[in-house]
Amino acid sequence: MGGDEFAILLVDADRDSAEETAQRLVTRLAEPYDGIRSPISASIGIAIYPTHGRDICQLLENADRALYLAKHGGRNAFRLAVERCPTPGG
Repeated sequence: MGGDEFAILLVDADRDSAEETAQRLVTRLAEPYDGIRSPISASIGIAIYPTHGRDICQLLENADRALYLAKHGGRNAFRLAVERCPTPGG
């Protein structure tokens, strides 16, 4: 993870609950703290096992790609990793 990145692991989460959690994080981080509006924004990339990867490296790589799609879309957003076509024999 980079200096301004972190990962959250949701156990037994499906797409809907992961997206709901991401939306809550984006919303809460945008709220004023102690009456002061801060310039904090959140861009979130979501990867779900096993759809977006079968090991931690694949999941993090696909979540990172989704993160950059969210950043490109204007920030304060989340994106789900793009589902990849299965490779032949795998």
